[in-house]
Amino acid sequence: MFDPVIAPSGTLLGLLQRGRGDGTLHALTAPRAEALAALNHCVLHDPRHDWQVENRSLYYARLYLDLNGELDAIEAHLFDPEDVLDADESRTGLALAVLGHLASYGRLDALQLLRRYAAHGVNWAWALDELALRDDDAGLRALAAPVLARFPRDAE
Repeated sequence: MFDPVIAPSGTLLGLLQRGRGDGTLHALTAPRAEALAALNHCVLHDPRHDWQVENRSLYYARLYLDLNGELDAIEAHLFDPEDVLDADESRTGLALAVLGHLASYGRLDALQLLRRYAAHGVNWAWALDELALRDDDAGLRALAAPVLARFPRDAE
């Protein structure tokens, strides 16, 4: 495990990193650009000590909805060359889970980003798990060829 750097609790970033409800209240009253910058920082630099115990994806997804946040930063993070070099799930897992929740709330841009990452990203299995819960049959069938291409075509 890594030890995340947490901002002071009196700052907007610190409140959002801790996943408390008052972080949402502060974000909604802060300038939108500042709130989105803090939110993106949290999603792209997972602040949780143990991602298997602490769940923040729904908290962050709802804040994206409330702020009508764009997904450009998440897209850049997922398709950064670092994705190939660092295949650790902790680098992309929170972002993919947030996209999954956003897709559940009807954000088609999140659904399309998940599909694209499932077809081309390193942590494709996580993206596929998110899609299995939220995508329709046609969307999942369209991923068959890129997913199957990841596996060797030998007898094994």
